[in-house]
Amino acid sequence: MTRHHEAEAQLQRRYYRDIAEDYERDHVGIDDEHRKSLDYTSFFIDWLGAKTVLDVGMGTGRGARHFKQRNPDVRIVGLDPVEDLVRISRREGLDAGEAVT
Repeated sequence: MTRHHEAEAQLQRRYYRDIAEDYERDHVGIDDEHRKSLDYTSFFIDWLGAKTVLDVGMGTGRGARHFKQRNPDVRIVGLDPVEDLVRISRREGLDAGEAVT
């Protein structure tokens, strides 16, 4: 990674670290487009017979938690480089093997 890209990545990590606690309150609605896409994705997970789901950039783990609930026989792993977001995802119901940095 170039110095420029590393600086951009650090800026983004700082931003998400700073807003982590308020992210879902500020950006998530009950029937927002993200929820609809999670429902569609859950359908395709079942339809395809997927055994694992990797959620890269999982943030607070909303998607991974949705898949864990809707697709209980599927192994879910969420990955995010921001430890504060991973901590929230664990607090909200993902275990250490499901939410990683």
